Amino acid sequence: MRKQQRGDTDNAASRGLERQKQLCDEGMALVNESVGIQNSGGDTDLAERNLNRAVEIFETALGIQYGTQEEQDASARLNNKMLRYVKMIKTQKAKNPAVGGNKRAASKFNILELDNLPQIYHSIASKLFNSQSGDLFESLKTTFGFQDNNVLNQKEHVLLLLTNYKEQLDVPEPKAPANQPVPARDQQREAQLADKAVTKFHAKLFDNYKKWCNT
Repeated sequence: MRKQQRGDTDNAASRGLERQKQLCDEGMALVNESVGIQNSGGDTDLAERNLNRAVEIFETALGIQYGTQEEQDASARLNNKMLRYVKMIKTQKAKNPAVGGNKRAASKFNILELDNLPQIYHSIASKLFNSQSGDLFESLKTTFGFQDNNVLNQKEHVLLLLTNYKEQLDVPEPKAPANQPVPARDQQREAQLADKAVTKFHAKLFDNYKKWCNT
């Protein structure tokens, strides 16, 4: 009987963590879709509705209750990620009040403040904006004459995408001590994860290109 009760408890915990991941993925898909809409000059109202819905989904996930300290520790990583996005989205909305019939200025729609990025983005930003060739996006703008807002939007989109890949590749220690402060990010490890994220991005990009060529 005890084994059965323990099994039921483990299954409940597993379901809670699975639900958390499902909600996190759903919210991130909406965030990425919103950035993509902005990049393409699409419906900004739809993009904003997606962000509002993403915040609701993240907050639902953050409200999941876990029965043990072990479950809480396991949920901490994604919870911290979702908290960052909730804070960024709400901060940007507060800084950019509605104008022109509830539409926000396109140039201020971005989630991230590129001049004041959280540490989680630093390793990717260094590769994109401080490479040996300088800022890759500024080089593209100069070469092809892209508009400033489009360049800014693409910067954010690629930065979000690659950082998301980097975080997915960063597998935490399975038995991290409970109730310990989050350690500072190791710069060497962050650089290695950034390289892997770029490799993953290249593989996915060219895989899609090959599929398109073969259709």
